[in-house]
Amino acid sequence: FPPAPPSQKIQHSTITNFCTDTSPKIFMETGCTVCGKLTLCSDLQKLKDLDLDL
Repeated sequence: FPPAPPSQKIQHSTITNFCTDTSPKIFMETGCTVCGKLTLCSDLQKLKDLDLDL
């Protein structure tokens, strides 16, 4: 006791995954074009990418 510290590979993997999971782009919200409801940016689609006949 105490246990041995984690290897460099495990430390790097842990830190990288944490940074990816908590990056601002994961939590950013913007208003929906149709209804205005705040929605995660990752759940929205760009209108130009949709095949719409407006």
